[in-house]
Amino acid sequence: MPPDPFHWSELRADGPLRGRYTAPLMAVPKKKTSKARRDKRRAQHGIEAPRLNVCPQCGSPKRPHRMCPRCHTYRGRDIEPLRTQAP
Repeated sequence: MPPDPFHWSELRADGPLRGRYTAPLMAVPKKKTSKARRDKRRAQHGIEAPRLNVCPQCGSPKRPHRMCPRCHTYRGRDIEPLRTQAP
């Protein structure tokens, strides 16, 4: 029987592959991940709707800790909106 063209013993520092980079062996899963197990993991990735509060001045919904988009107030003070978009 003829010898194999490549054998692991050739990866030694003094073998014919000396000086050539060989990538380390990677871990490979033994079994396929089932669809149920994959989807159970992805069930935590859902996007939630943003929380909303009610503006005490005008009663419209607004995001917490932000200026009201309708009456432009924040914590009882009038806020002048930016003329240009902030970067």
